[in-house]
Amino acid sequence: MAMRPRSRRPAVPNLANKPDPVVASGSKTRRSVAIGDVIHNPRNDNIHPQTQIDLLAESYKRFGQVRPILVRAQNRMIIAGHGVHLALRQAGATSVDIILWDVDQRTADGFLLADNRFGELSHRDPERRRDLLSEFDEEEFASMGFLAAEVEQLLQNTDALPVHEVETTTIEDTFWIAVRGPLSQQAQALRRISEVMSELPDVEVDLGTVAT
Repeated sequence: MAMRPRSRRPAVPNLANKPDPVVASGSKTRRSVAIGDVIHNPRNDNIHPQTQIDLLAESYKRFGQVRPILVRAQNRMIIAGHGVHLALRQAGATSVDIILWDVDQRTADGFLLADNRFGELSHRDPERRRDLLSEFDEEEFASMGFLAAEVEQLLQNTDALPVHEVETTTIEDTFWIAVRGPLSQQAQALRRISEVMSELPDVEVDLGTVAT
C-alpha cells in the first residue's frame, strides 16, 4: 500500500532575540538629571527665537515638563528638545527629565533632522484652532504658545470660515442698498443697476440725490 507523504509545517522563525529591522538599535533609559548635565548639538538646524523660548517657559510653568528630552547616551548631547531645555533653564528649573538613547552620533544627527523636518510637514486647521482658543481665557494663551494680540486677530479673521445654508421659514423683511457717487455719473449708475436688477422682478430701483 502506497504511503502518503507527510506534509511539513513551515518553520516558525524564532524572533525572541532578533531586533526589529525597521527600528534603530540602541537601548533607551529614562531618568532625571541636573539641567546642566546635557549639552546642545551645535549642528542643530532648528533655530529657537527668544519669543518662542519665553512662551515655552510659560508653558512649563503651567504644565510642567510633560515630555522628556531625547539625549544621546555617550556624550549627553541633545537630539530632540533643544527649545524645551532652553525654556526650562529660563524658567528656573534645576533638573530635567531625559531619555538616554544609546546610538552613534550619525544616527542621533539623522533623527535630529527627521524630528525637525516632520514638524514642518504638518499644517493647522484655522477653524479648529479658533474653536479651541475661544474656550480659553487670555491669561492662558501664553502657556499654549500664543500672544494675546495674535489670538485676537485670529478670532476676528473669519473670512476662511465656511458658510452653511440652513432651512428657515419664509422671511418677509425687505432690504435696501445705498449707492453713492458724483451726480455726473448718476444716469450711468442707474442704468447699470437697473440692468442687473432686471433679473429680480420683486426688487425696485429708486433714484434720489442728496445735496452736499
